[in-house]
Amino acid sequence: MIGAAISPGSAGVYQIAVQVPNTVVDGDQPIVAKVLGFASPSSVLLSVQR
Repeated sequence: MIGAAISPGSAGVYQIAVQVPNTVVDGDQPIVAKVLGFASPSSVLLSVQR
């Protein structure tokens, strides 16, 4: 993770910036965010296309 911030104009929404390693292949990849022992749903996908 590079950083996280409150999303301007969207109450209760946070933006998270990540850097995807070059070793990740194109396609839909599962991604999980963990903060203080809490995790995002494991069904979230990040679409990678180079």
